[in-house]
Amino acid sequence: LVNQYAHFLFAEDYKFSFDLDAQFAITVTRKTPEGELTSDVRKLSAAESKLFSLVLLPALLSFVPEDRRSNLLVRDEPDANMGTSNVELLIRFLPILNQVIPNIVFITPHSSVLDVAQEAGVKVAHYEAVKRGTEARLVLRFDPQSPETDTNSNSSKR
Repeated sequence: LVNQYAHFLFAEDYKFSFDLDAQFAITVTRKTPEGELTSDVRKLSAAESKLFSLVLLPALLSFVPEDRRSNLLVRDEPDANMGTSNVELLIRFLPILNQVIPNIVFITPHSSVLDVAQEAGVKVAHYEAVKRGTEARLVLRFDPQSPETDTNSNSSKR
């Protein structure tokens, strides 16, 4: 299942292998201009590692009965260290991930993630952290399910 999901998040052709015999090892084989390169997944870049962790989630959760799965995934800055093309792949993978985990929260200071999600047709709510002194709260700025919210307003109308 990992390789089935991998093609959604990796632009190149990555093939992951699991060696469960003597020692648990996960390797990745990818095509390079010099030929195929196989390496330990711990040698993936920071962005590739984040994408790989997302590929693992639906693959592993498919072994857990649906009524026992977590219904919430929270990722802090999942777009950090990613170029625009990887952010686009990440956003386009959300509907697949959403089939396994119904509620996904991304915490990010980059509104570009919201823009990419909307361009990809992914329905996302947008909250803004509002700080006053030592207090902070989340304010709904946009909810795709409600015509009552507006990204340009100063406060949520909901």
